[in-house]
Amino acid sequence: MKNTFKSKIDKVYAIPLVLILSIGEFLLIRNHFWFGAVLGAIVIVFALYLWIDTFYQLTPEKLRIRSGFLYQKEIYVKSIKKIRRTRNHFASPAFSPDRLEISFNRYERVMISPEEGKEFIRQLTSVNPRITIDKN
Repeated sequence: MKNTFKSKIDKVYAIPLVLILSIGEFLLIRNHFWFGAVLGAIVIVFALYLWIDTFYQLTPEKLRIRSGFLYQKEIYVKSIKKIRRTRNHFASPAFSPDRLEISFNRYERVMISPEEGKEFIRQLTSVNPRITIDKN
């Protein structure tokens, strides 16, 4: 079993970012600021890359979290203690405010936002039924 869950991309994040970057890029090109236009294009490509390459992969032993080359983490499923829903906006490998906070080991936490949150939780608890689900 090896299931991959893409990160949910919320319109609250995506639409303003796309609009700001697109308008900025258009203005830079229109005014012939080529250096700025190239930098803007690099930022746009990087944002798209992160959106495409942010995922959560579940195997019988590990949960692998990846957000491009910037963030990669593996968590043993048996070390996961608790999952709770949160709308915390701290930096994390998630593109939606609708997040799951995963508590593992003794004091470690990570926030993710799988598109199919209920299915993700179901599969995770089928591997480790001792995970506590906070129903907040």
